[in-house]
Amino acid sequence: MTDKEIVEGIKAGGLAENRAIEKFYEQNKTLLLGFLRKFSNQENAKEPEDIIWEGIEALVNNIRKGKYQFKEGVTLSSYLKSILKNLWFKQLSSESARLNRQYTYFDQDQVEPDVSQLLSDKETWDNYLQIFEKIGKNCKRILHSVFGLGYTIKELGAELVAEGVYDNEQVLRNAKSKCLKKLMQVITDTRLR
Repeated sequence: MTDKEIVEGIKAGGLAENRAIEKFYEQNKTLLLGFLRKFSNQENAKEPEDIIWEGIEALVNNIRKGKYQFKEGVTLSSYLKSILKNLWFKQLSSESARLNRQYTYFDQDQVEPDVSQLLSDKETWDNYLQIFEKIGKNCKRILHSVFGLGYTIKELGAELVAEGVYDNEQVLRNAKSKCLKKLMQVITDTRLR
């Protein structure tokens, strides 16, 4: 099934929607298994399986609500991958906040958090923040708006063009592409250290 057929099936609802979701899941097993392998050894409140299903649910809801429009060259798999990453980063952030609340508000004698784990979690989160600081203010805003908040390029373009940040939507599309490349380069450089 093509991405376009999957989107149309989800929009149709009923049995067509079930078949489309099932086929999409089958076509993306490798991506999903890779996600599971990568994150399953970490202890968190949510299991990677939960995040996968939340990601598929978010994808389906975005298609139903018209937030996702089929575009040539942009696959549903890459869209799902960005949703999964955002959900995972959000999970890490909420997990870190939960641990901070637990440490701050509970009796220190009752709760003895694993200090090494807290430091590791904080270091991981600090690394994510540093990576996003290195790509610049505009890139950070573009990527957060598109992948974190679910803006379409058209919606974000209208906002940024009105603010005078970019001349038109195409310039924003080019900037988004450059930002993604820049982000991947910063991540690669960080891993090599």
